[in-house]
Amino acid sequence: MSEDFFTEGEKMDIREIALEEIGEIVDGIKADCARLEGGCDAAEFVKSAAIRVHTIAGSAALAGLMEISKVGAGAESFIRKYEGSDAALLLEKFRVCAMEIEEMLRDARQDARGENNV
Repeated sequence: MSEDFFTEGEKMDIREIALEEIGEIVDGIKADCARLEGGCDAAEFVKSAAIRVHTIAGSAALAGLMEISKVGAGAESFIRKYEGSDAALLLEKFRVCAMEIEEMLRDARQDARGENNV
């Protein structure tokens, strides 16, 4: 696809939608972590978390948010590698993942508003 397929306005709209969507997904990851901590089945957590981080990776990449996409893809790889692991390991990884993405989202929103410009 050509880089000029979307207008600048459309690119900004896609980015804004992705930032909102990713924020909602991160809220879901945090809720999943709370359920896992409360004793839900780890397999249920893994299934939900895998879908969430896969969506983050794809949506972020589409919107040009490559650092967020990398975190999502990394978390997805982690799930595949450690799927049968202890719930505490999964919980810690996804709490950190959610915090990292939240920070990146804040930065991306500030950049979009021009607040990080010197």
